[in-house]
Amino acid sequence: MNAHRALAAAISSILLGATLAIALPASASAAPPTPTNLQLVARSGSALLLSWDWNPAATYELSYGDTSIPFSSPPGYITPPGVDFSPGHSYLFQVRAVTANGQKSAPATLPFETTPPSAVDLGTVGAQNVVSWSAATDNSGVIKTYEVRQVRLKNTLLIGKTTSTTANIRILVTKLFTGEPLPGPMTIEVRAVDKSLNLGPLSDPVVVNLS
Repeated sequence: MNAHRALAAAISSILLGATLAIALPASASAAPPTPTNLQLVARSGSALLLSWDWNPAATYELSYGDTSIPFSSPPGYITPPGVDFSPGHSYLFQVRAVTANGQKSAPATLPFETTPPSAVDLGTVGAQNVVSWSAATDNSGVIKTYEVRQVRLKNTLLIGKTTSTTANIRILVTKLFTGEPLPGPMTIEVRAVDKSLNLGPLSDPVVVNLS
């Protein structure tokens, strides 16, 4: 009799376990994978364009400090509430995937700071219209790129970008104005851009004679 009871109890336990496994699959409580390729793609003043690899099966949450912003579709430019864009501030943007039952992934992180890089000093124009300048410094420790710009009456025109501290102005201008004659003397300024896309001040100008 006792053997029969033990056998019945064992069968009941197996069936109950199978029922629970069917009712509560492991995937139902599993956190989604961490978002990948989080980056700051572009910036216009205080409007930021963030990007990451989007999974249409999930929604996402951007958080920093005490602020949390949900996204059900890939975001365009956003101006994050509460972010002070004046120099001297740092934030850590975190993006999490969120499943339909509320499970959140571990965060992908992106440091963001608001202090622009230092100015650069342009040297004299070298042979073959090569311009060089001093390396900029930034509190993040990273300069993303240098912008080479042509001075115009009311503004400057971007003619090229480089990660080095030299640029051949003739090559940049030839690429920009394909098929057009070179414009002759051109006034050039350079500025640094850091990984948070803060713009450094424009350098003093130099004149490059392309004729």
